[in-house]
Amino acid sequence: NSIVTDESRRLDASAEGIHVGIEVRQAEDKGRGLFATSGIGRGTAWRDIYTKTAIFYDPEHYRRFILGLEVEMACDVLQWAYGEEDDDERPRMAVDLDEATMCNDGGREGGNVGCDEGDPAMDCGRYEYAMRDIEAGEEILCVYAHFDEPESWEEMGLE
Repeated sequence: NSIVTDESRRLDASAEGIHVGIEVRQAEDKGRGLFATSGIGRGTAWRDIYTKTAIFYDPEHYRRFILGLEVEMACDVLQWAYGEEDDDERPRMAVDLDEATMCNDGGREGGNVGCDEGDPAMDCGRYEYAMRDIEAGEEILCVYAHFDEPESWEEMGLE
């Protein structure tokens, strides 16, 4: 896109960010959701966190990105976007640009994917994992509270 001029910072459209079989379908009382097409064992990396994620540190770049989309897509992206801080505690906006956008919130009790910072076998800076065995046909549920930091929107002047 025209926002990013440094080739090393562009997303690779051919890279796969999701490593397990999934399908997107209607989830009862939620809209679209992600469902496992086969069992996923506890501890399996189900996705790379940032392979298909656009990240914006500059609020004007984020605005230009949104305004460059067709209206219906822009509305979807505004719902999918989330604020977070990087390792240096700098606020940024993030938008997943693959099927991970369809991962509904299971809350702290019902979420079945994420990362355990205390588990040395998990690379939490790169992957999300199945936190328990997930059956074929079961909905994959994220825990929004683990990655969405609403104060980042305000810090970037995007509230």
